[in-house]
Amino acid sequence: MNDTLKDILTIAFILVLVAIWVFIFTADSQNDEASSRKIETMAMMQGNTLIGIASPVYPKGKIMAVVTAYSPKEGCDDPDCITASGEIVKEGMIACPRELKFGTKIKIQDEIYECKDRMAKKYNDRFDIFFSSYESAMEWGIKEETIEIF
Repeated sequence: MNDTLKDILTIAFILVLVAIWVFIFTADSQNDEASSRKIETMAMMQGNTLIGIASPVYPKGKIMAVVTAYSPKEGCDDPDCITASGEIVKEGMIACPRELKFGTKIKIQDEIYECKDRMAKKYNDRFDIFFSSYESAMEWGIKEETIEIF
């Protein structure tokens, strides 16, 4: 690789790092309850390719989050309805973002749920409560709630 191309890649890498820093600084300065969940960002090189990685960081305590609901009717591919943790799904379980460990306790509207399932990657910023009936899940719908992570 010639020196000019190396210089261009180095400058591009520095610009991306600056953009990431500005994003973090700007997001951090908006310190209201809805944006209290911080975004952890890191950049790294793989060969000659810059890869940016951003994932939500869920601190213990209260945050605002999108909370949805699922039931066996639309949320289970097999008859036993096995969760990502390997257990059969039951009331009191919740699907959580991938950054939270199985067994993490989540308090929503004075109810305590245990993280035993995972959200699909495209919905990794949500929490999904299991209901045994489709009607109950539909009644819950999609809500933005204050939740507490233990």
